[in-house]
Amino acid sequence: MSIELGTNAKRALFDDSYKAAYAAMGPNLRPFVTFREQMGVDTYKFRTMGRGMAQTRGASQSNLNVMGVAHGTVTATLESWYASELTDIFDQDKTNAPQEIPALAAVLAGATKRRETQLVIDALYAATIAASNQVGAGTDGLTVAKLVAARAALKANDIMETPTLLLTEKQEADLLALTAFTSADFAASSGSVTGNVRQGHFGFNYVLVGTGRDEDGLKILSGDDRTIFAFVPSAVGLVCGLNKTEVNYESASASWRSTSMLRAGAVVIDPLGVVEILCDE
Repeated sequence: MSIELGTNAKRALFDDSYKAAYAAMGPNLRPFVTFREQMGVDTYKFRTMGRGMAQTRGASQSNLNVMGVAHGTVTATLESWYASELTDIFDQDKTNAPQEIPALAAVLAGATKRRETQLVIDALYAATIAASNQVGAGTDGLTVAKLVAARAALKANDIMETPTLLLTEKQEADLLALTAFTSADFAASSGSVTGNVRQGHFGFNYVLVGTGRDEDGLKILSGDDRTIFAFVPSAVGLVCGLNKTEVNYESASASWRSTSMLRAGAVVIDPLGVVEILCDE
């Protein structure tokens, strides 16, 4: 593991490396949800507001009726997570510190960032999604028809925000097998050139969650059918109360302890802005 992390220069290098790794390693869902930073709380309340409908004007000078717009809150509960590693000072002659420090920072950053993503995924699975926002059957993979149906479900509720599609590499492979995603006739930068689904294609932001991750990821809930999600930013909330790293010396083990800490929570704010898509694998 990284050596001599106790010196100021090494600590600064480690912290900078962690921040760079956290920013670069994916997936990062913060830009695609309603993100808040709030220190010193156990829960965070995202405020909601119902719809209102305009009314016809009555007789001249008659009283105006209020719409009675409903106000409410949806609560996200913050959870505490950490990733920690010890560096024995007696190993200092065996390791090249400048190379090892960024490597360890990347491991810790990856662990906490994947957990933050999993908090959002878990919140999506925990939400109650109406039947009208459930798309597809477990008889085929991800298709253009399912994408169109997902957009239609959102548009039916007058939701015009750009949705994000959470998918695995298996659903991405389904899309890259379609001419609509690989032919330059459909996109200026086709998947056959980049090997990835182009952002914005068919009106979605695409965020890949690999099936090989240590966390649960996007789950297969029955048989070989996986449930993936499309959602708009206003429909999902993520709050972060703590996201930092520390390097401290522990005399009992004659080692430096590098620790990455995350305190965060996620919740579905508006289930109408979330669509479940069932895909066969």
